Amino acid sequence: PYDDEDVMVLEALAERAALALADARRRPRRVDPADYEAIFRHNVDGVLLSAPDGRILAANPAACEILRRTEAEICRVGRTGILVDDADTRAALAQRALKGHARAELRMRRGDGDVFTADVTSTLFTTADGDKRASVIFRDVTDKAQAQAALARQHHHLTLLHAVTTAINEADDVDAAIQRTLDAVGSATGWPLGDAFLVSDEGDLRPTSAWRIADPARFEWFRRWMQPMALEADEGLAGRVVASA
Repeated sequence: PYDDEDVMVLEALAERAALALADARRRPRRVDPADYEAIFRHNVDGVLLSAPDGRILAANPAACEILRRTEAEICRVGRTGILVDDADTRAALAQRALKGHARAELRMRRGDGDVFTADVTSTLFTTADGDKRASVIFRDVTDKAQAQAALARQHHHLTLLHAVTTAINEADDVDAAIQRTLDAVGSATGWPLGDAFLVSDEGDLRPTSAWRIADPARFEWFRRWMQPMALEADEGLAGRVVASA
């Protein structure tokens, strides 16, 4: 039969084994290089392995598909061939050099010259051999950027329509309503010059006395020149608006 000493030995062994197992679970399992290769090749995002000087050493299939280039072509053209050199790109590279990592929406160029917006994350690291490398992960977010721009335009238009409606409701007469509308449109668009036209009894378009002129010294001559004129009902921007009813 087991005696008390046997129990103590086994308890001590079990305790040390439990501690060792818990420590092993906390330590990351050593990943086989083939697993890293599989992650690189099968990632749905574009992944590039590059050097800090802009040379590209490897590109995964998703990167080739997004950039519409072969891996050999991507490596040949390097960073300057796929990243548009603008203020955003330079700022992201400076941040990566300073902090070791950066994330930004940058403009990238495909093999056919098409430029698109990409969400790019890049990190600097040192290999086991002491070489400086950078990983670059990116995805095409053109649709997202276009949707955000469309939403911003819609919000801008709704804000303008609200301002015009409010101005017209608060105006005492038609001339005041037109003037307030011009002011609202000018403020929303940044246009330095604006006039409103009304359809006359003859069916043509005639300028009203309401003008919005941001710089009278620059544009007063145009107002005086334009005031007595008439436009055909389908002429110019005003005519296009009338034609659309």
